[in-house]
Amino acid sequence: MKEKSLKDILSDSWYDTPEKIEKTITQLQNKVSYGLPLLLKPLYDIKFPDNPFLRYMEAGAFKPVTRRLIEYNIPRETALFLENEYASDLDVNDCSFDHKLKKILTENYPFLNYWVQIQLEGLLSKPEHYF
Repeated sequence: MKEKSLKDILSDSWYDTPEKIEKTITQLQNKVSYGLPLLLKPLYDIKFPDNPFLRYMEAGAFKPVTRRLIEYNIPRETALFLENEYASDLDVNDCSFDHKLKKILTENYPFLNYWVQIQLEGLLSKPEHYF
């Protein structure tokens, strides 16, 4: 939820085997992103019905731009990178947010690594009103 990338989480020297890395990723996905929000949902529905905390926990992100990128089906790690590098100054409440985002991503597309380019192809090929 603090928008710490998996690379940063797994950079500790304790993660010296693929098994440890896989176990931690599985725990993060199953317990933190899914299990904990599921467990807390009844409480939040009663006590804090409008609180977005559980949604942030599920997405692994709290910044509006990062969450919007994730909503556009950009994988979390890529969304974190794009928000940090290119889109941190954007305002999701701006009526031209989608236009500005698409412009920034299109302009920087040639400079992105291949994996990020592949993940953005679907988003960039859509007209802005489909965002």
